[in-house]
Amino acid sequence: MTSRRNLAAIAAVWASLVPGLVHAQSASVAAPTLTVGDEWVFDRTRETGPTHFARSRIDLRVNRIDDDAMLVGFKPDGSRVDYLDHRIALDWVQTRVIDGQETVTGRPFNFPMQPGKSWTMEFREAELHDGQSNTHWNVTYRVVGWTDVTTPAGTFHALEIKETGSTEAERIIPQVARTAAVATTIRTTTAGRTQRALRQVIHNTVYGEFYYVPSIKYYVKYFEEQYNADKVLTLRVEDMLASYKPGASAPPHSSDAPAE
Repeated sequence: MTSRRNLAAIAAVWASLVPGLVHAQSASVAAPTLTVGDEWVFDRTRETGPTHFARSRIDLRVNRIDDDAMLVGFKPDGSRVDYLDHRIALDWVQTRVIDGQETVTGRPFNFPMQPGKSWTMEFREAELHDGQSNTHWNVTYRVVGWTDVTTPAGTFHALEIKETGSTEAERIIPQVARTAAVATTIRTTTAGRTQRALRQVIHNTVYGEFYYVPSIKYYVKYFEEQYNADKVLTLRVEDMLASYKPGASAPPHSSDAPAE
């Protein structure tokens, strides 16, 4: 039987033989240096409920770089329409104005990143969105470590980031037979008439994974799942990198692992 002392000695010898690998696996990853013209193409699948399944191909392109943000264009692959630009921070953080305040609504990466790091994103949105209002997001991200992942664009050494959390929202529905999901009864007015309606609280559990590759400057694979209060899958979205082309002024990259 191999003793703990022998196991430690073997580990020390292995580390001395591959010091670069050990260091690369624990080194932090800095924010990317994005360039106008950087382009990504993703194969996207979207499942909504048990019957709806859609597959598409999406193009992303950096169209402008400012001091603190960039314009990233989105469009269906091969479409003749122009890119629909979105203003996004240089570290891929997404924000929206909610109740007059600039609010972070998406933070899949928090640079510098290294295995073990975690962060939380939380925000509330009172306005009606997709038939829901008073939405509360509370999501935690955790960097798991380095792993190999394969997409239509190839095999990459990627930093895996897991996302877990929940959302709660309200939906106003016409009065129906009461269920456990119905919280209270309220009164609304439509066309001068008073109509009784019910406030339904909707709870979803969120789970997702991102696979970030430094040389690609973005994730190469991503999926997110949402489950209702009965733990039934209600939404699943997956992106798989089909191709990447750096902007004309971007320097060449020789490795997907972080620099030593």
